[in-house]
Amino acid sequence: MPGGRRRGRPRARGGGEVYICICRVVSSTTVREVITGGARTVRQVADACGAGTDCGRCTAHVRALLEEHHGPRPRGRLEARP
Repeated sequence: MPGGRRRGRPRARGGGEVYICICRVVSSTTVREVITGGARTVRQVADACGAGTDCGRCTAHVRALLEEHHGPRPRGRLEARP
């Protein structure tokens, strides 16, 4: 990626926790706890812990943690049911 930035799963040296949302000071541990507690969407994580409710730059990281726990989400457009 340009500028040396990587996308995908947030990582810390040594496997420790990292801040996912700087605006709300929410760690990866907190986001994982919310997801384990039943959150399945970025909106549900935001409602539970505040991550993603300010500038929105952390939503890609939240989504990566959701996919890490629940598996990849379907991509593309939804089709109308017959």
